[in-house]
Amino acid sequence: MAKLNEIFLPVKGYEGLYEVSNYGRIKSCKRIVPHGRHGTFELKEKYLKIQKEKAGYVTCALCINGKAKRFKIHRLIALSFIPNPTNKADINHKNGIKTDNRIENLEWCTSSENQRHALNNGLKIPKYGTMHHSTKLTINEVKEIFKSGQSCMKLSKKYNICHSSIHDIKTGKTWSSVTSIL
Repeated sequence: MAKLNEIFLPVKGYEGLYEVSNYGRIKSCKRIVPHGRHGTFELKEKYLKIQKEKAGYVTCALCINGKAKRFKIHRLIALSFIPNPTNKADINHKNGIKTDNRIENLEWCTSSENQRHALNNGLKIPKYGTMHHSTKLTINEVKEIFKSGQSCMKLSKKYNICHSSIHDIKTGKTWSSVTSIL
C-alpha cells in the first residue's frame, strides 16, 4: 500500500536491484534474472521483510550475485536521501528512537558526536569506577591507595597495576568520585 508523499530512490551499490523510501520501506525492483538451465525468470517488485535486531535497530537483507548482506535501514536511507558533504561515518537518530527512520530524524555525525548525543540525552549511561569493564580495583583499594604514603612503585607491585595508574589515583586524575570525598 502506497504511503502519502512516499519517494523511492535506488539503494547505493544496489541500483536497479533495490530501492529505499523516505518512510524506510525497502523494495526489490522488478527485473529479469537468470534461472539455472531454464533461461530467465521475472522477479516481481516486492517489499522486503525487516527485522529488529537485539540492539534495537531495524535491518533487512539485500542480495547481489547470490550473496546476502544485512543492512541497517537508517543507513540505507541516509546514504540515498541525506547529503554528507563532510563525509561523516555515523548516523544519529535525533530523537533517540532507533526505529524512527524518518529523514527528518536522521543526521550524519562522527562517532564522538553520536556518543555525546547518547550521553547528553540519557540514551547511554557511562560506566566508570567498578562498573567499567577494565576495572581491576575495588573502591576500598582505591581509598587505600589514595590515603597511602607509600611510593607509586611499591603500590603498583602490591595491587598489580602500572605505577601511572597509582599516580592518577593519588593526584585525583582518576577515581575522583571516590577520592574527592576522602
